[in-house]
Amino acid sequence: MSLHCPVCEERVKIPKKRRGKFFLGPYVSTKYCSIRCQFSNYRYFLISFGLFFLGAYLAIGLPLYRNDPDLWWLFIIMFSLPFIGLIGLIGVFITPSIYRRIKKKLRERRFYCFFCGYDITSSSKEGSLLCNSCGNKVIFCNLCFKIVNPQEEIAVIKPCNHAFHKGELLDHVDESNTCPRCKGEIKELSFKLDKTD
Repeated sequence: MSLHCPVCEERVKIPKKRRGKFFLGPYVSTKYCSIRCQFSNYRYFLISFGLFFLGAYLAIGLPLYRNDPDLWWLFIIMFSLPFIGLIGLIGVFITPSIYRRIKKKLRERRFYCFFCGYDITSSSKEGSLLCNSCGNKVIFCNLCFKIVNPQEEIAVIKPCNHAFHKGELLDHVDESNTCPRCKGEIKELSFKLDKTD
């Protein structure tokens, strides 16, 4: 089983776990491909996180200090509250730039014909298209809804000859023995694609 990171859209592998005495579910849930993507997606949460801890420090400490100035030592004991709050507010300034950098790299991603390497980024849309250079069909993975680039590993289902990303198809085969596109039975998997296919 796999899913895609909501920030960079890369494939996230969910490791299978054995059923034990204390663990009931078969999978460990994970949503992001890296800590960087997870951190960049928490940019709005960090504002409230930082303000909450700074506000808690002032709301608890100032009334105590006004009522009894000898309680100055409480400010030292509670020093971790504003420190955590400042870390959250610093994160507010860092995470948007990380998020923008990831999204910019995603927008600049280019797609190429699997057979001839011709750049099809501007002319490609989801679904079956023909390459302007060699006339072959652009290989489109129905599992992740992305075009298969020449440098990516591919898997072909026999006998229907439908092609997908290798990792996506192997995850699908773990759960089902039918082709995701035509629902035909999978007899054999091939990891090479010929132009005749």
